[in-house]
Amino acid sequence: MEQCLLGLPLAAALEKLAAAGAEPPTVEYTRAPRGEAEQGAFRVVRQDDGRLVAARFADQVEEEP
Repeated sequence: MEQCLLGLPLAAALEKLAAAGAEPPTVEYTRAPRGEAEQGAFRVVRQDDGRLVAARFADQVEEEP
């Protein structure tokens, strides 16, 4: 995995790897730094050879009053 996939939605990262002809990676899931969102997109938070780690992040950020 030579491409930087950090921050991409997991589906987009997997598509990029497939388009480049790379072997499908092992995907592990973890919690986002501020707890697990029940909705939102899984995004790549870590990338190693043959392995992606993804966490779910809320799609929209609430604005502070």
